Amino acid sequence: GGILAFIASSGVMDSPANRDIREHLMSSSHLVTAVRFPNTVFEASGTYPVTDLIILKKDSQKASLTNDENLFINSVKITLQNSDGKDVELNVSEFFKENKDNVYGNFVVGGQYGREALDVESSDQEDEISKKLKETLFKVFSKSETVKAPIKEKPFPEANPRIITGNP
Repeated sequence: GGILAFIASSGVMDSPANRDIREHLMSSSHLVTAVRFPNTVFEASGTYPVTDLIILKKDSQKASLTNDENLFINSVKITLQNSDGKDVELNVSEFFKENKDNVYGNFVVGGQYGREALDVESSDQEDEISKKLKETLFKVFSKSETVKAPIKEKPFPEANPRIITGNP
């Protein structure tokens, strides 16, 4: 099957209300990987959303779910402290709770609209985030049983993938 990679707001994976969407995605696709970006990825555009890169491989004959796919479907509550030291319960994708290497920053209480929401902050600069993404993709595409792609030394031999922020 084909490969689908897309960027979505964190609500797709975190919100309990979106469980049906996640179940539908997993019913006919394998989860290749998912990565959660920090809220600064789109700051050049004047916006600070927490976003996810989700990569799937189509499989219309899929019969069962992997552990990561079950985690992908579920959202759970975590408790974090806000800036006043008050405990706040927030929803997060169980996949990201259990796969912290796929979160390119730290979970904090924040939110770009003045309400308490799950945020991801990182001190990494754009080139460091790009390097992490390149390493993640190389690891996934060079070792995955789900994705059988011909790879020699690098997954992008003629390209240097990077995160583009704002207007290119």
